[in-house]
Amino acid sequence: MKRTALLLTCLLISSLAIADQNNKKKADTKSWKPTAFVLEADQLPAGYAGLDAKKFFKLFKSKVAEFQKKDFETSEEFNQRVANTDAILSPIKEADLYAFSGGCYSGRDTYDADTQSFQFYGPIFQPSSLTSPDWFTHVLAETINKSSYIGNNAYGVSLKVERRTGASISIAIPNTSPLFNTVLSSDTGGRYYEYHDTITMPTEKVRMLKSIRAYGAGIYSRGLCSLLVGKVSHTQIVNGAGEFKAPTINSPEEDRITEEAIPFEIKKVIYYVLKTGEIFGQRDF
Repeated sequence: MKRTALLLTCLLISSLAIADQNNKKKADTKSWKPTAFVLEADQLPAGYAGLDAKKFFKLFKSKVAEFQKKDFETSEEFNQRVANTDAILSPIKEADLYAFSGGCYSGRDTYDADTQSFQFYGPIFQPSSLTSPDWFTHVLAETINKSSYIGNNAYGVSLKVERRTGASISIAIPNTSPLFNTVLSSDTGGRYYEYHDTITMPTEKVRMLKSIRAYGAGIYSRGLCSLLVGKVSHTQIVNGAGEFKAPTINSPEEDRITEEAIPFEIKKVIYYVLKTGEIFGQRDF
């Protein structure tokens, strides 16, 4: 009896501890607020990579749901309810600037010492889905699950198929964005657009950049990173194209990755070194 009572007591304490941890996680998520981006100096904090895209999207999606007209709601009632956009989106604010990582890139950047021109290649944008044809998305974060199974075809061939399922979180810019007239170009017939900018950079700064790239491994050695700074532009979720691929004999891989995006008006792109936070250039839009 004593052993049983002791075991039950231990189980109860364990259950309470797990419940407490879950409640703390829920409270942390619920109380999370995005910090508006303010550039007060010519340098970012060392290691700064923008906002947590997953937390921001979860918060944004929960707020955007309020902009859907309810079944038994009149148009007048709906318009009155959503009249104060800031109140519904709070703590997200339409007027605030937010920053997200555009990724770190290397390998293609080139430098002309005569003109002191540095070629920077940045994030990729791709056309969205058929339901949102006027948008182009850039993936910020992914949640991917990997598994495998044995696939068979009608001819009796069996192969191990590697499967990826999950979701992508992105930002979406409209096809009217000024980026398309300045820094986004495509040599793939419009299948995707690559960010490409020319920066005036003194030779000594390029030498410094190359020394940083040669140091260590991982993301810190991947050349310049980009920070995408802008505003939430619409109260909706944009459906991205995602990744959907059926397995074949020659390529036994299956992808089923959905994509949802935050409508975003990019105001500034900052080129910087993630390790130090030093800014090497920027482009305003």
